[in-house]
Amino acid sequence: MASTFSDLLKIELIGDGEQSGSWGDTTNNNFSQSLEHSIAGVLGVNTGSSTAVTLTTGNGPQAQADNQARQASLVFSGASANCVVTVPATQKIYFAHNTNASNTITLRLAGGTTDHVIPASTSVLLSTTGSAWHALTPGSFTAGGTVSNTSGDITIDAVGDIILDADNADIFLKDAGTTFGSLTNTSGNLIIKSGTTTAATFSGANVTFAGTIASGAIDTSAANITSGGLLKIDVDSDADDLTGDSATGRLTIGAGEDLNLYHGGTNSYIVNDTGNLIIDTAGDIILDADDGDVFLKDNGTTYGALINNSGNLRINSGTTTAVSFSGANVTFAGTINSGAITATGASITALSASNLGSGTIPDARFPSTLPAASAANLTSIPAANITGTLPAIDGSNLTGVETVPSSNTAVGGLKEFAIFFSNSGAAAASQLISPGDTLTPSSYSVGNMHLGAPDVIEMVPSTAGNLVEFGIMRGFRGSSDITGKTRATETGTWRCISAASYQGGTTGGGSGINYHLSVPGLFQRIS
Repeated sequence: MASTFSDLLKIELIGDGEQSGSWGDTTNNNFSQSLEHSIAGVLGVNTGSSTAVTLTTGNGPQAQADNQARQASLVFSGASANCVVTVPATQKIYFAHNTNASNTITLRLAGGTTDHVIPASTSVLLSTTGSAWHALTPGSFTAGGTVSNTSGDITIDAVGDIILDADNADIFLKDAGTTFGSLTNTSGNLIIKSGTTTAATFSGANVTFAGTIASGAIDTSAANITSGGLLKIDVDSDADDLTGDSATGRLTIGAGEDLNLYHGGTNSYIVNDTGNLIIDTAGDIILDADDGDVFLKDNGTTYGALINNSGNLRINSGTTTAVSFSGANVTFAGTINSGAITATGASITALSASNLGSGTIPDARFPSTLPAASAANLTSIPAANITGTLPAIDGSNLTGVETVPSSNTAVGGLKEFAIFFSNSGAAAASQLISPGDTLTPSSYSVGNMHLGAPDVIEMVPSTAGNLVEFGIMRGFRGSSDITGKTRATETGTWRCISAASYQGGTTGGGSGINYHLSVPGLFQRIS
């Protein structure tokens, strides 16, 4: 009977009566290659730039390179990308090490997609049933006494969570055997101790600190800071002034410490270093000065004050009394200058018209029919209020009216403009600006046509003798669309007095001459 091979490691099994005189070599090869490789073989696998590699396999004793899948340990290196490595779908134990610092190695069972991913720079001990992978890392660790490391660090690294489960409720933190802190379970909540003293007690999401919080900064992001007691700054500012730049003893608000609240030892301050200080309340704003004065200042200099005068208000301008109140009555110390005093005037008596220096008297104060009066001093009468027939006006005293414009581009000036093609887009076959039309020559653009100063055109007989009329005119002419003219630069509004026309076509008769003719119009500047 011929040799067969084992299911898992493919060890050669010599048949009865086979390999007489050579079975010893086969047996030695089974031990030195098949069994030795599967128990202690370490094979480096360079995945290179490949993203998919299949490990070699075969029956009987073979070199490591010819049966990579049989090796006990596989060391993967050289991957420039994540790589899938396929192994036989049979029972096997592998110790695999991924030396690549950035890329993963995925072990896949042949014929399927059952995978186990080995992260970068990670070693794993795995077993496969041929249809599934199992990590042989223990799920729990039971030990008594002390786990000690005599040199270096101990690193606990988990793909999942790290769980510390102390049935006596305390997890102690020690340095060289001396406790410096602990984590304690109290009724399902966490207590943190510093040494043996409680430092922080948690109750759900709430935390109570037993002592003082000293910090360079506490950043709560968008969260709120609430207190059932006092929020205290129990030192005075290091300066009794309006600078708001104390190194200690102040409450600052804003990214640039713009709003400052502090006590300088003698006085208290609210200092805003930028923008406006806005006080907005749903109720009233109360200023309570026990000394009786509320001073108004600009950059430290007093310009006014609100003063309690025996229970009545007095307003000072600078240091001078301007207004004094007595109940509902008010006394102005100086002159009242106002654009308007809006009141009925019912209580104003003995008011002489000579004391009305300015302002408008309401229409209701006038009788329905005014007495006869001279209009010699009336000015700014709206045209809507003028009725009847006006007398003839003598223009001898009119000023600012020019009989002749200062130039042909000034208001009132006259000038000719002719139409030409802007050489952009499609030219209009014909264009007309009619009398009464208004436009701005420099910006006129209709049908890709512009305006320019007309040329002098000489009309002479053609060589064929078909032109019987000739002479001189102004405008533009051509056998094709008229282009290449200088666009008008005149601004302002111009009104057409005589039409400007652009025409193009072909003459009748046997000659069929193409023509394009632009006749200028006369325009007057009106603004």
